[in-house]
Amino acid sequence: GSIFIAERRGAVRVLSGGALAEDRALDLSEAITRAEGGLLAIALDPAFDENGFLYALYAVDAPRDGVEFTLARFRYANGVFAERAVLLDRTRASSTGASGALRIGPDGKLYVALDSDSNGRVAASFATYSGKVLRFNTDATTPDDQPGSNPIYSLEHPQPIALDWQPATGTMWVVDGIGVDAGRLSEVSREVPQSRVATRTSYALPAGTGAASAAFYRGGLMPIFKDNLFIAAEMGRQLIRLRFDPDNGSRIVSVERLLQDQIGALRVVAAAPDGALYIATESLLYRLAP
Repeated sequence: GSIFIAERRGAVRVLSGGALAEDRALDLSEAITRAEGGLLAIALDPAFDENGFLYALYAVDAPRDGVEFTLARFRYANGVFAERAVLLDRTRASSTGASGALRIGPDGKLYVALDSDSNGRVAASFATYSGKVLRFNTDATTPDDQPGSNPIYSLEHPQPIALDWQPATGTMWVVDGIGVDAGRLSEVSREVPQSRVATRTSYALPAGTGAASAAFYRGGLMPIFKDNLFIAAEMGRQLIRLRFDPDNGSRIVSVERLLQDQIGALRVVAAAPDGALYIATESLLYRLAP
């Protein structure tokens, strides 16, 4: 029932029983010194209660200027994350501000999205992990069912900020930031087994959105939201609700803007096990429920 909160400057805080722990459970601030870097995403292992594993994606100083991605695993014990194991590093991040996403998929695999290092051309190349969604086992080895024993799962994601799976279809959707304030929502599907995946459907998000996070609702507390996708629009200062066609999961049938200018710039939206939606701004955490 605890909530783990990642802060861009490198801290992970734990909220339990309605109280925020005074001490940081994880502090990466010494490794994150550039404004272009930061702690981008965390994910708890499905067996967290047994193994205490947390996965963290963050951008640190590169040896020769700029920033680069690090994917690491930590173990939780006595309120603190320790025993760091680096799973991936030395992949360049965007010099104008790193972006990435990290989730455990329905198949139990680790999905990592990395930006294209401010170079749109590399996003379509298999020669680099930049601008891709990668799929790993939780020990960072490549799954046996990945084509060519390569962890690259999806191409052409220049500025990924979120990914999640549509409950009704099991299909992955990825949100990319495009430009300063717009964005792109893409459906990714491997249509032929053992083939390279392809982006099947893409939608442009409205200008001024400034998407920062996204999550599908799969809880039972608010049935009206079933299978809807929620996008935290930081620049738009709103929560965007997308409804899909029940007979065609690739088709968006309506867009609704919620909480417009009511709580400030929304940075994170998450669907919780208790069926509520949790929304974070720069300084506050909200719980949306009946």
